[in-house]
Amino acid sequence: MRTWIDRVTMRVGLLLGVAALAAAVVPLANGARPVRIELPPSQSFSIEGVCAFDVLAEQTSKQKAVVWNAGTPDERAIVTGKFKARLTNLDTGKSWDVNLSGPGTFTVTEDGFRGEHRGPWLFLIPQLGVFAVTTGLVIHEFSESSGHTLVQRGGTWTDVCEALA
Repeated sequence: MRTWIDRVTMRVGLLLGVAALAAAVVPLANGARPVRIELPPSQSFSIEGVCAFDVLAEQTSKQKAVVWNAGTPDERAIVTGKFKARLTNLDTGKSWDVNLSGPGTFTVTEDGFRGEHRGPWLFLIPQLGVFAVTTGLVIHEFSESSGHTLVQRGGTWTDVCEALA
């Protein structure tokens, strides 16, 4: 069974190497002090089947995370710091340099996670047909039993496929 960080990184941070967060976190004893980690850079990769064209995702800066109580039921993390990427339509070469610095806060729930994302963030959730860059507060909840829900409170929502078409 995947941990909540695996689910977060696969669905939310898949695009730009936040998946490294799961590998970088060393389990701590319950109640331990928070750990600050710098997420390693990811390699560029292609996102296929979401838009009518393939999209190349390239991370152009690093990001940091602070993790509390890793590996316990009280686990939570804050992802923050400068995080930028270039998204490119592989058919036309049209690119979009995006700021995805957040911050975002993730908390473990009984069978998933809850993410509160403030500021610029990227969502890639094919199950909902979502590939978007947002600003403002977006609440993303995931559970094994009910899947994904996204609620935006203010800010903007830009469809990546439309922006790169």
